Amino acid sequence: GDDDGGGGSGLGDERRGTPRLAVDVHADGDAALAEKRLRAALAVALDPCAAPPSAVIANFTRRAFGHRGGHFCVVGGWHRRRDAVLLLDPAAHRVRPHWVPLRMLAALMATRDRTSGESRGFLHVRRVGGRLDRPPAAAAHRR
Repeated sequence: GDDDGGGGSGLGDERRGTPRLAVDVHADGDAALAEKRLRAALAVALDPCAAPPSAVIANFTRRAFGHRGGHFCVVGGWHRRRDAVLLLDPAAHRVRPHWVPLRMLAALMATRDRTSGESRGFLHVRRVGGRLDRPPAAAAHRR
């Protein structure tokens, strides 16, 4: 895991050419801490010069949007001057990408899932191995 209390998991198999992924889990139940960690993760994930590439996936309650239950969305952008994040919904045919104030998203992530009792939060998914410039099949072919 990471040093600030989040959990971590490594996925993938570099021996087969599949890049490994590290997943940092941030689910604290504290809106101020969620906001601080989200800002730090977005600064890395949305930096076009950052290597390796990474992504932030938020899990939040949808009640502020008039829906029930929780939901997962990729955070696809951060407008720092407006302090808003762009949520890319997996159900894009029903929910178009939309901007949400970062502080509001942090508060919605700091809630508990009623079914599991666990805190919501976000995942920071990072590549930790493998080649970016060549698909695995091409790498195997060169041997």
